[in-house]
Amino acid sequence: MAIVKTPRRLRVGAKGNSGRAGQRRLMRRLSLILGFFGVFLMVLFFIKSPEDRNLHHTLQKKLRQRFSRGQQPEHAIDTAQNNNVLPLDLDDPVLQQILMGEIHLVDITFEHNQVQESDEFQYKGLTGHFCKLEWNLYKSNPSAYSMFHHLVEHSPSCAEGRYTVDMGSVVQAARAHDQHAATSSGMRELTFTAAVFHESRCGSTLIANMLTAMHPDHHRVYSESSPPLMALTLICGENYERCSEKAAARMLRDTVYLMSRVPAASTEERVFFKFQSKGSRHLPAFRRAFPDVHRIFVYRDPVQVLQSHLKAGRNALCLHQTPPGIVAEAASRHHRIVDAHHTPAGYCAAHLASITDAAVEALQDDMLATPLNYADLPERFYEEVLPFTLKLPVGPAELHQIEQVAAQYSKGADPKKAGAFVADSETKNEMASQDVKDAAVTFLEESYEALEAAAQDAKERNAILNAL
Repeated sequence: MAIVKTPRRLRVGAKGNSGRAGQRRLMRRLSLILGFFGVFLMVLFFIKSPEDRNLHHTLQKKLRQRFSRGQQPEHAIDTAQNNNVLPLDLDDPVLQQILMGEIHLVDITFEHNQVQESDEFQYKGLTGHFCKLEWNLYKSNPSAYSMFHHLVEHSPSCAEGRYTVDMGSVVQAARAHDQHAATSSGMRELTFTAAVFHESRCGSTLIANMLTAMHPDHHRVYSESSPPLMALTLICGENYERCSEKAAARMLRDTVYLMSRVPAASTEERVFFKFQSKGSRHLPAFRRAFPDVHRIFVYRDPVQVLQSHLKAGRNALCLHQTPPGIVAEAASRHHRIVDAHHTPAGYCAAHLASITDAAVEALQDDMLATPLNYADLPERFYEEVLPFTLKLPVGPAELHQIEQVAAQYSKGADPKKAGAFVADSETKNEMASQDVKDAAVTFLEESYEALEAAAQDAKERNAILNAL
């Protein structure tokens, strides 16, 4: 259950005579204290600049006008019914922390039957969860905190409890605040430079780590954070049965916006998002939301990916996470019927095909898409993609940082796995059973070859850019 933090209340007590004289003395003391406090507040108000006072009043007026148009029931939460969700109030200290980038969006929860599409912020039932992230943990050692949930779990503020706020309200408040306070709010938005999509078990975490390591002070990388995936998939549904792709794209824009706001004094300049593998099925919605943002899709030899998943046996994630309907649809496209229990290799391969087939379709003729084979990592990433695709120069200092993190196992949160990276592609090929090899050919060979062709096109584009 979410925990809403509240400030401790000042407790005033008195000792001694309980008679009227004692009560009068106590009342005089309280009056003096309250009077002093009132004068102090008035002084603070009048020393505040006229611009700040006008800004605050403008924002309050604008938000009240928006809610006066019959929208209040769509956003505001009745605190008598739900004490865990904070109402919209620009004076609320939690909202102030959000507006000033002091606490961060780490999750979104919702009620399916309340999500509706609208041109406004009709986010009924959506709740944002905020806490203060200790970004230095991840930036100083990306391999040890390679997944976003590791950073959340090890940030003390998040461990103590999270603030929960109505999502539609906080989006409106942030946009209104930034629009009307561009010069005085002290906030700015990071440049969304690239998004990383992937097949899974193919090196995408290494890319996130390299992006962080090359410029820890300038780059913010969200490695499989929950909110964007919720916006893309879980809110509208895997097949947009609860709302449209257009609505999902709008929610994604708002979510990324909230996660990209930083104080003006921050040294951070760019933001990158690495999505969970199943987010790749929603590349069209991402392109609708961010048509000008580069898209990287990481993939790997089908046998090696399958073997990486199935080495866990019946506990393999590919056998449990994907909705069976999506797997069945992917299997049908390849003229097969699969079952997680009787044909685990085929089921896992169909799950992966639901990702790679979608990526091939979405990335066709996409000049901002860069398919990237695991076999070409890390060299192609820092020799081609960074300098020519993303226009991020890689000098000696950046290269040193990248090579340092690339030499480590990318998912080193588990002490048993932490340490120097050891190549295992040949080992996976040798250990793969005939079932794994057959499933790889049946379900994944076609998309793999298409991704290889697209990757070659991207290489040729970069070669032309390099020659200019």
